[in-house]
Amino acid sequence: MTIKQLHDLKGKVALITGGARHLGFDAADVLADAGCHLVITSRQYENARVAAEKLQSQHGCEVLPLALDVCEYTNVATVIKTAGQ
Repeated sequence: MTIKQLHDLKGKVALITGGARHLGFDAADVLADAGCHLVITSRQYENARVAAEKLQSQHGCEVLPLALDVCEYTNVATVIKTAGQ
């Protein structure tokens, strides 16, 4: 069994807060490489959108970019509801 087979995440969805930059983007990149579809968030929607386009073009996975401020409960609830659809 290969590492890729061992860590196959095809059909799974991951929500990554702060997924547009730095460690969050690196985590999104690894998860996408393992076959995962992604929901990535950033406080600035534009940052999430740009990162989503990059991940989609590199890995061919579905990526939903969303704006999220984790300090705002209603914003968190909205993102979770949107990601679950």
